[in-house]
Amino acid sequence: MCPWRHIQDTLPAPVAEPALQQVRVRRNHAVLARTDSPRRNLSALWANFAALGHTRLLVTGVFTTLSCELAWISDAVPNAEITSIRLIADFLTLKARIYRREIGSGARDQLRRTIRQLDQMRQSDPTGTEVIDTSDQPVSDTATRIVNAWLGKPIARP
Repeated sequence: MCPWRHIQDTLPAPVAEPALQQVRVRRNHAVLARTDSPRRNLSALWANFAALGHTRLLVTGVFTTLSCELAWISDAVPNAEITSIRLIADFLTLKARIYRREIGSGARDQLRRTIRQLDQMRQSDPTGTEVIDTSDQPVSDTATRIVNAWLGKPIARP
């Protein structure tokens, strides 16, 4: 589970900034998701947030090939200093999360996709990507660790 909802509560008051779940930016329409629409949507959202005085933006999503995703995100948010954070979990934790979330054969199919994506992720993360293991961790702890990494503070290991 991505703790993006908990992150806003974790941020210190002067840092509170908008958080966007990537899936809402990208998959707003099946056809548009295969076009330049995600970049244009994020660019428009960022322009509006920046006009309101925000200086930080948290974008979350399942990015299998992070370097490809960073290209369009960097283009959409000019001059951004990007902190890449990869959330991982051991196989048993992932399996349990998937089976809690998915129903019937959907769980088996999602587990197969997750295993394939894990291999792709391990091979493609750029140097400097912060990795946080979320196995058996409360969502609030994961949110705190994400915020600390985002703000450049050392990430305490559980």
